[in-house]
Amino acid sequence: WSWRLNALVPFVVWTRLFYKGAILRDTNDPDVQNISLSSSPHDLLFGPAWSAAVMIWIGIYSFMTEEAAVIAAVSFGDGLAPLIGTKY
Repeated sequence: WSWRLNALVPFVVWTRLFYKGAILRDTNDPDVQNISLSSSPHDLLFGPAWSAAVMIWIGIYSFMTEEAAVIAAVSFGDGLAPLIGTKY
């Protein structure tokens, strides 16, 4: 059961995004200003929350499968893109 702990961090991230996007709804929150394109707390419930939800799903149900490897490769590319984009 300990391998399921890999979904703990995405769950915490998803909970934080849901709280700030659906309950708190503060446009001056630093997370809202940094993550959403339009500075709307509602934007946190779309892409970022779904990304965390997919990580939770993969971490619990598809751990050590080909699906998880594909998601890891895409996530690695998404994380590497800003670094390459700032240089070129």
